[in-house]
Amino acid sequence: MDKFRFWKMVSYSRKIITKPFESTLELKDEGGLSHAVKYISIVTLIKFIFPILTMFVGVLITSSVPEVMGVILMVVFLTVIGGALLLIAIILLEPIKMLVFSFVFQRLCGLRGSTETFRKLVYSFALFWAPWTLFAGLLSIISYIVPRGDIDNALQPINLILLLAKAAIMYYYFSRIGMAVTELPHRKIVFPTVSSIALVLLLEKVMSFLIESRIMNGIGQIHIYS
Repeated sequence: MDKFRFWKMVSYSRKIITKPFESTLELKDEGGLSHAVKYISIVTLIKFIFPILTMFVGVLITSSVPEVMGVILMVVFLTVIGGALLLIAIILLEPIKMLVFSFVFQRLCGLRGSTETFRKLVYSFALFWAPWTLFAGLLSIISYIVPRGDIDNALQPINLILLLAKAAIMYYYFSRIGMAVTELPHRKIVFPTVSSIALVLLLEKVMSFLIESRIMNGIGQIHIYS
């Protein structure tokens, strides 16, 4: 097993994106749990700008200049006072989601005859999870750019389309990566893949709500002191 090298794992991710099944067969033994967690943590740190950029774009499109300035003040407030804890929380979210996904997937596949190790699964999933994390961040920005009514309503068409698109992409890649690692046929992979994706999307919604609540609390404190 090689030492962790970020750019080497980026090159592995490019292979996974183009040929998920074949590339997983080739790369699944190249790393382990520590490689996966380090890789996802670094990518999440890079992605940290997306929530701020998403919020800023949304306010810039829908709000007045004073409100835009309020968002800028809020970012400064979060960075100086509460940003450290928020940053740590966001960085930890992706590794936690990936580990939960991999654990549930492995357990469900184990009930179907797989004896593959958690280490190989989590490492193989991480090679797709990292670029997917960045892509999902871009999708969140699109949800603000495309005009719609109540942006807080999860049943709005654009949110539903993005959710279905995310689920479809995740299923395509994770099912093929899972088949390559566990050596199970597709029919035995369907339930573990769908169940793991559903759990992670639910976890993502809950965590996003908690983070947004923390941000809105920061905005409220800014209004109090202004």
